[in-house]
Order: sequence, then structure tokens, then C-alpha cells
Amino acid sequence: MSRYDKSGSAAALELPLRSEIFNLVKAQGGITYTEIKRKLEITGNGGLAYNLRVLEKNRLLRSFSDGHYKRFYAKGQQVNELTTVEELILNMVIANPDSSKRFLAEKIDYSQGTINSTLKKLQQKELIGMKKIGKHYAYYAVDTAVDPTSPDTIDNRVGQDS
Repeated sequence: MSRYDKSGSAAALELPLRSEIFNLVKAQGGITYTEIKRKLEITGNGGLAYNLRVLEKNRLLRSFSDGHYKRFYAKGQQVNELTTVEELILNMVIANPDSSKRFLAEKIDYSQGTINSTLKKLQQKELIGMKKIGKHYAYYAVDTAVDPTSPDTIDNRVGQDS
């Protein structure tokens, strides 16, 4: 076992580069491998990958998959429950109530399949709802304070105003 593989949190942070990596992740939780590499101006891949593994092995960092990316968090940091795509779609639905799948795919520039699966996940998490308008389905952000079937919602009031 080399001096770099010592067990324990303090020993894992003895190397200046490893300490820099840890401090960057701690400051910017949810950072990707590529962002770490760019911000610390690391040219090779092996050293960074090795040091990240050592930090994870010593439970100073943890990583989670976010689509095609792996995001790193320092011990004790809160992990965002939404993936990047989920967050984009949720924000688009909040800004544009009654959004269709086609509208979301055009605005966010993701494939129809990605939009479909992400909408299902957001519905399972009870963050968005779906309703039928004519022949099409529309998505809206779920506001626990507002019942979408209530006569006070905008959809029901529009029909009464005319």
C-alpha cells in the first residue's frame, strides 16, 4: 500500500491536489468530472479519476448519475432530487402552463422520448399533472394549494367569462 492509499479522512486529504478537488466539490456540490477538470486545470484523466475514487472510498465524496453525467457531492451536502432534464422541464411547465409534449420538445431541444419519460417521472413525483384539452394532453405544475378540478381554476373561469 502506498502512502497515497492510507485509510482515513485526514490521510486522504494529505495530497494538495486531492485537497483541492475536495474543496472544489465542497464549494460547488453537484459538479461534474469535466467541470472539476476544467476548473482545476488538470490535463490528464487518470490522476483526477484516481483521486476522486480515493475520496469516495474514504467517504469524503459521493457521486450520483445525472443522465449522461456523474455529479460529485461532498459528505453531508444535500443532493438535488431532480436531474438536470427534470429541472428544465419542470421550470418550462411552470413558466408555460398547459404545455404540450411537442412544445416542450421544441423549447428544450430534447428528443420526444426523453420528454415522455421525464414527464412520467415528474408525474410520479407528483410535481406535474396532466389533463386532456380537446384531443391533446397538456401538462401543468402541481400546486398543492390549488385543486385543478376546482371551479376557481383559470380553465374553468375562462369558460364562464364569455
